[in-house]
Amino acid sequence: MWLERALALAAGGAVASVLLIGGRFDEPFDRFTLFALTMGLSLWFPVFARTRWSAVGEVYREGAHLVVSGRLRTRRVPLASIRGARFTPGGHGGSLLVTLADASVLTMTVDDRVAGEQLAEVLAARTRERNAPSIPTQAATQFVMPIRAVGSLLALGYYLHVVRNVIGGDKAFFGLGALFCGIILLLVHLFRPRGAASTLEPLAIAKVLRAYPSAMRPELAAHLQAQPDTAAPTGPVRAPLVEPGEGLAAALARLRAGVSEGGAYRNSPDALRVRLEQALEADDAPLADRALSLRILGAGRGDEVKRRIETTPVPDDERAFLEDFALIAEDRAALKRLARKGPRFAG
Repeated sequence: MWLERALALAAGGAVASVLLIGGRFDEPFDRFTLFALTMGLSLWFPVFARTRWSAVGEVYREGAHLVVSGRLRTRRVPLASIRGARFTPGGHGGSLLVTLADASVLTMTVDDRVAGEQLAEVLAARTRERNAPSIPTQAATQFVMPIRAVGSLLALGYYLHVVRNVIGGDKAFFGLGALFCGIILLLVHLFRPRGAASTLEPLAIAKVLRAYPSAMRPELAAHLQAQPDTAAPTGPVRAPLVEPGEGLAAALARLRAGVSEGGAYRNSPDALRVRLEQALEADDAPLADRALSLRILGAGRGDEVKRRIETTPVPDDERAFLEDFALIAEDRAALKRLARKGPRFAG
């Protein structure tokens, strides 16, 4: 958005400069030729702000960035610029939609549905549009290209009539017409009315998606058509942290290692951290899941364990036990106490 506005201002400044100082130029760039050339080119300057990129690769969280790594290029998107994230199941696993603060849109076909849902949950947890991001719409987009084309033809007509004298017409018609088109485009690029859409009917979807590349339209349409029950669930996606038949010691080691390791979306440590936080906060989570989550997230720090206990709706009969369990120095002693507490499936 900022680049579009900057290029529009640069184009307007270039035309204004020619109008103010154009009389100082001599042949072959007399002021009439220079006006026609600058007017025609400036109408297309803002087009360069529309960056489109597609690639096959990996997407993962790395520090404060969402990294989209392709074969030839890697794009790093600051997490602070993400305004919404949503995962919609599909034929190849699903589609991940990410909307940014500058009205840009990222769509990614993910081959692993579970991992895609986890990554969407990580991103959505940091945004205001949790699980239902709005796709930016631009009401004036359908008029921009016709105005740009008319302005370019008028600038060409000005050159052919005034400079080359090969066509008839009126100098003011060509010159003022091209200038008027440029002013309209400048205002549109600076103050373009922007809306948003999250769920639409098929007829409205086709109209909204005209502003997007054809390769993106099927995925955007899938998100716009998705109903709440077919998209990523609005509540936390919870699966047992302790797998069937797995010992508590093995589960603790696996989860702790998963939180500390990096990697692509299939092994995202942030997705696992979200699962731990969900297990700690869930009313129906097993006691073992709550205890392991608090021990890993608290990392043995008394202030952190206390903060999480105070801000989590933990049942009163479990609060003291969980706090003590999280602060026991040795894993073996802590796990023995947890094993004596009762069956894992008891909440």
